[in-house]
Formats: sequence, structure tokens, C-alpha cells
Amino acid sequence: MRPIVFGLVSLMIFFSSCEKESRPVFKIESVQIEGEIVNYKGVYKTGKLTYFDAVSRRINDKIFMIDSLGKFEISFDLMHPIINSIYFDIENESYSNFYVEPGKKYNVTIKERKLYFNGETGEINNKITEFKDSLALVFGDKIAVSNNLHTKGLPIKDFLEEQKIIEFEKLDFLNDFDKKYHFNESVLEVLKNEISFKTAHSWINYRYDYSSGRPVERDTLPFNFYEDMFQEYPITTSEAYQSRVSIDYISNIVSVLQKKGRTIGKRIEFYKTFNIFSDKHLEILTKLYHGDENILKSNAFKSFNTQENIDIERILSYRYNIHTIIENITMLNNQMSRDLVLSQSISKNYFSNNISPTGSELELLDNLIVDKQILNFIKEYPSNKSLKSQITDVVDEDIKKTIKEVKGKYIGKYLGKVIYIDFYATWCGPCRIEIPYAKSLHYEFKNEDVIFLNLCAQSKKENWKNLLLQKNIKGENYLLSNEEYYLLSELYNVKGFPTYVLIDKKGQVVNFEAPRPSSKRLIIDEIDKLLN
Repeated sequence: MRPIVFGLVSLMIFFSSCEKESRPVFKIESVQIEGEIVNYKGVYKTGKLTYFDAVSRRINDKIFMIDSLGKFEISFDLMHPIINSIYFDIENESYSNFYVEPGKKYNVTIKERKLYFNGETGEINNKITEFKDSLALVFGDKIAVSNNLHTKGLPIKDFLEEQKIIEFEKLDFLNDFDKKYHFNESVLEVLKNEISFKTAHSWINYRYDYSSGRPVERDTLPFNFYEDMFQEYPITTSEAYQSRVSIDYISNIVSVLQKKGRTIGKRIEFYKTFNIFSDKHLEILTKLYHGDENILKSNAFKSFNTQENIDIERILSYRYNIHTIIENITMLNNQMSRDLVLSQSISKNYFSNNISPTGSELELLDNLIVDKQILNFIKEYPSNKSLKSQITDVVDEDIKKTIKEVKGKYIGKYLGKVIYIDFYATWCGPCRIEIPYAKSLHYEFKNEDVIFLNLCAQSKKENWKNLLLQKNIKGENYLLSNEEYYLLSELYNVKGFPTYVLIDKKGQVVNFEAPRPSSKRLIIDEIDKLLN
């Protein structure tokens, strides 16, 4: 325990002595968007806006109503300007690659499946659209080649050289475009950074080898692989973290620092500091982490394998992720990168799992994070608010009414039984992997009051029907329209596929992130509890 404490204290002293950088201030302000669909047919009565920022990288969805004339309004809070990490889903079409700033109002028109920005605030986006259209026209083939370089098995030097060539060519094109059309200075810097951080994003993803057709982490990387990358592509200005590609670059840094230097021994030693698990339980966990299948057959494991212990281990594993990131944070050579990596890692490991930082962690973060807005975001995040109340806290009464109608259509008829919902798509690989396990789970409860509700979304009707026939999928099967999916995803916090939701006999959600069918005993035990 002493070496761990010493390490953390050393970090606190190190960061306390660091010179505070002069840097932009994050400020949460409202963004307002009003729009109109020209020649609106009235088929889709709702739309969805999706966005995420560099501080949390949590995906936020806003469902909005479209009135009989095709008009709509949206407002949401934003911490900093973003480009290409915000997009609309309207009338079965997706619109992205635009730029919004906190505190601004926007007016948009959708006409013939194109999104237009109007008025003074639309000038920037219209220029951006023209630039990106021109860039795609001139560099389309080169961009396609560069996007697939990771599959060619090139040495890192050759790989980066090719990425750098296209980066410099695109930057030259941007400069020439700017001479003619004159972006304001901030937007120009955002676009430059978006181009440059595309190379950074490619660089950090080189840690995966695609030669087998699927990504496998490389056994060895060049000396100082990450240090050189962090040195060449630091996050030092506000324009550097506003694009999706740079936000994703930061997210990849989180993943790298979360894994570096980890060992099973270190993990167990960290668990010991909490004095929750006995030495015998820690020994069982050690064997499990080493892949010892024999331990699964032991009586010791059977007595240990309770829902309470599973939940404790899960929370400790997230805390160990944060512990490891903090130990490795000095790899980053500037303070802004550190702040954003820490905030994203807390959001990813804690807030996404409804966990709060401990008092000692908050004290440590107080010394590590310089930007007070980021620090306040972590301290004030409503992670203790129940997930259900966060999701159903919808202001628009019309949306509430529409959600209630869709919920009644698909869920209401099964009240009085336990409902296990599978949100999936036909094109989703992990969804298909779960199908055999789902059929087995269905068989396990074939004579019980359990409904297996399979809700397919964002898929073609023909593909859905073929999948049902080919895989002989059991349970209640429905294909959701995009509008129905948007509404149910708002209600049940669906952020991707597959997502499983467990509802009790009274219609109350007991788990918004229920175990997958492949978890076997884990999901069986959860359903059994609701039946008894």
C-alpha cells in the first residue's frame, strides 16, 4: 500500500509545482437552433440531434418535434465550439460536418436532402461546406487511399510519411482557399487543426495491426512511439480540441494510458487498499484474471460469485483504470492535454457507469487539473441522480406524449411479465454474435413469465426479415422506424448496438445496461430475481 500512496503524493507535488499555463476558459452556454424542412411531407414527426465535446466525450441526444409545417426548434448546452462532432438525423437522412459555438443562435433550412445555414451565423458554415466539398472534389481519391493505409502493413515510418504528405497538401489547399474566401482567424485555425489531427489520430491507431482483417494490438512498437506522437501533436489551443478527429484522438490517449504498465499483480495490490475483498477472494480473482478455468468449477468460486461481489469487482476495475491513467499522465507534455484526458477518463469510467469519484480522488484531481471549468464539470456532474430520472427528464410535453405512445405500442402489451429488450441492428457484428446465446436464454425461460423483446433499428426491412429466417430468432420481433428508435433510445438511454434493457413486472426499468445473453449465469440470475 505504501508505494501506491507515495506514487500519488509524488504526482501531487509534481503537478502543484508545474507552472499554470495560460489557456482558454471553458464556459457552458446554450446553443439554439431553429429550422424548417422545405416541402415537408409529415411522415416523420420527430428528429434527433447528436453531439459530444472534448471534455466528456459523452454522446448526447436531443429528440425534437417537427410541427405540421416542417418547423422545429432545439436548444442544448455546450462547453466549447465543435465541428463534425454534431449531426442531425431528420427524415431518415443524416447531416453533419457543421460548426456551432456556445451562446449562438442558428437558423437552418433542409431542402432536397441538403442542410443550409441562414443569416449571419450561417456564413461560417456555408464557407466550411464549400471548402469541404471542394476538398473532396480535389482530394477524394487521395483521402480514400490515406483512410485505408492502416490495412496495408506499412512500416510506421512509411505509414506516417504518406499521412504527412496528404496532411500538407490539404493544408496548402486550405490556405489557398482562405486567400479567396477569407475565413475568420479562429475558424481557419480549427480547420487547420482538424486536418493535422487526422494524422495524429492515424498515428495513435497504428498500435493496431489489421493484417488479419481485424484489429489486433501490436506486440511491439517503435521506441518512444507515444512520446514522439504526444510531442508532435499536443493539445495546446482551443482550436486543437474542437473537431471530432481531435476529440477521438484524446479518447485514444485515454485508452493507451489506461493500459500502460498494467499487471494483474498491480491490479490486485490496488484492490487490497480498499479492504473490501478477503485474501481468499483476491486469490480467486487472480486466478480468474490469469484465465484459470478450473477455478470456475470450485466451491470457493461458487460462493464468491454473488451479484454483490460482481458489482464490487466491476467498480474497483473502473477505479483501477483511473489509478493507472493518473500514474501515466506525466507522459503528456502539456497541461491542456492532461486536463482533457483526465476529464474524458473520469467520464468514460465513472459517469458512464453511474459511479462517483472518491473524496481522495477528487483531492488528487484538484491538484492535477488546472482548468477550473473542467474540474467543476467533474465535481458537479449529477452522477448520483438516478439514471431513470436523467433519461426521462424531457421538457417538451409533446415529446413526452409521443414517447408514451411508442412505449405503449411495444412495451405496454407485455406488462405483468419480465421484459428483456434487445436493441440491435442487422449490420452489427456483436449483435449477431449474441444470437445463439439469446436463443439459449430464451429456452432457459420458455415456461416462465419472461418476454424477449427484440427491437431491430436502423436496418433495411429485407435484411431484417432475412436475419429472422436465417437465424431463427426467438421471441417478439419488431422493426422500428427511425422515429420510433429515436424516441425509445431517449427513454432507455440507448447509445449503440447491442443494448439490453431489463424491465420488471410492474414496468419499471431495473437495468438500463443489462448483461448480454453471452454473460449466461449473470443475466439468468438477474431475471430469476425478478421472477421470484
